[in-house]
Amino acid sequence: RTIRQPKPTKSAIALLGPANTFTDLAANKYYQKQALKAPKFYTEQIEEIFELVESGKVQLGIVPIENKLHGTVRETVDALFEKNVHIVEAFNLEIHQNLITLNHTEAKDIKKIVSHTQALSQCKKFFKKHFPKAQLQTFSSTAAAAEKLVASRNRNMAVVGSDIVAKHPHLKILHAKIEDRSDNATTFLVIGKGSTPAKS
Repeated sequence: RTIRQPKPTKSAIALLGPANTFTDLAANKYYQKQALKAPKFYTEQIEEIFELVESGKVQLGIVPIENKLHGTVRETVDALFEKNVHIVEAFNLEIHQNLITLNHTEAKDIKKIVSHTQALSQCKKFFKKHFPKAQLQTFSSTAAAAEKLVASRNRNMAVVGSDIVAKHPHLKILHAKIEDRSDNATTFLVIGKGSTPAKS
């Protein structure tokens, strides 16, 4: 069971969790660039990030807006219209997807592939060629799917996610860089409270 993290602090930055999602990797890039020390607050849904930012419970949020292969992230686009927030910055992150399994799983064992809908959509050609009979199942995030795989110990299941997700001792990368295009990238937004930045 995932232990519910404490409530966010106003200095925190909200993003889609758990740790090691692509949004988390994007956040690391932004933190490095801005030399930030702010705590991260992981959410289970993109909409929750917007709610936390709009209500002022966190200082900023980081959300995916568009992927080169899959197009716009609808939850983000909808929330941008509905919530009282503004875009602080936009930046790109290279995205490489990997097929991740338990250590003892072989390709012939795989019957189900689980991940975030974006990740699955970025690897359609690979699935069609190598796993045409596998059932594709969406999950809240790539990292959460990997957590589910470890907990279930299901050798018939694979997940799609970053190479960092695969560093868990029970997991391995069965196929690396399975995205449909090698120049795959996602644009992320940093969002702040209010329709315009607060006057200093």
